[in-house]
Amino acid sequence: MSSLISSTELADFVSGIRNHYETFASQHSLIVIKEPLQQIVDVNNNEYYGYGYQGAEQNYVLVPQSGIFNCMTYDVNSWKDEYFNPVPVALSKGDIIIKVESETKNYIDDGKTNLAILDGESFNVIGGPLPKNYGNQWYNYYSLLRTT
Repeated sequence: MSSLISSTELADFVSGIRNHYETFASQHSLIVIKEPLQQIVDVNNNEYYGYGYQGAEQNYVLVPQSGIFNCMTYDVNSWKDEYFNPVPVALSKGDIIIKVESETKNYIDDGKTNLAILDGESFNVIGGPLPKNYGNQWYNYYSLLRTT
């Protein structure tokens, strides 16, 4: 299949998209807090939770999991324009939309995400991922709802 633009023009376009993302994403810190891992301290302990014994709480250690990423943000009210709609209405039900790279998307989607802290404010992830392709550069959009 033929392309309307040359590979050089595509590379320039993708480079511009990357520069745009990196410039604005560097201004926002996203902390994704996952459900903690439960590790057994003593595997030789005969008290097994759910098998006639009370769970020996001292035999479990909760290991926190979180990741820190950069992301672009969009206020839902920032694009009240009848000609331009960068994100479908399905994602506009939250307080803010974030745009992330695939590494962040994979972290959010792998296991249960308890909370997202964006620039010091707490949010729940309520929508997404919505993948968008810009040339050959992929980004994912999520909708966040403020918790407090």
